Amino acid sequence: MRFPGPNFIFRSVLVLGTILNGCAKEAHRPALAIDPEFQTYIERFEKVSGEMGEPIRIADLSVRFGATERPTETGACAWNENETPTITINPDTWEKRKSDSDRQLILFHELGHCVLKRNHDSEFVANSGKPLSLMYPTLIDERIYMEDIESYHRKLFDPSKRNQY
Repeated sequence: MRFPGPNFIFRSVLVLGTILNGCAKEAHRPALAIDPEFQTYIERFEKVSGEMGEPIRIADLSVRFGATERPTETGACAWNENETPTITINPDTWEKRKSDSDRQLILFHELGHCVLKRNHDSEFVANSGKPLSLMYPTLIDERIYMEDIESYHRKLFDPSKRNQY
């Protein structure tokens, strides 16, 4: 039996390496693409995270206006492994919610999903009827948010609640 020569082996390894390399997934490269309308809220989210003892610097995120699945939906977060997370804000509902604190509430909720990887939280504060978290499935009332903003922020940035997906 004759064994292949070194040239054959070298070429075979080279071809196999090229095939395997072509099939390999390209590594994800973090990217920031923030619509200027939302930049202030992203910076505020980072600042509040530090005030709550869990400093976050967002380096991989897209935030834009666009159509949401349901026309009445305020915003949505989409993320997959090895892709830049994307927050889409419904321009019609954004325009209806003109106050700074209401818009912050919208963005902080969606950033909770896309940056902190948080699920919805349907719990209420005992005997009050108030949602316990900004991650409540529907947007909470701005007045309720402002009355207990520090508590809502503390719960949002609680490290034990991250990565629930």
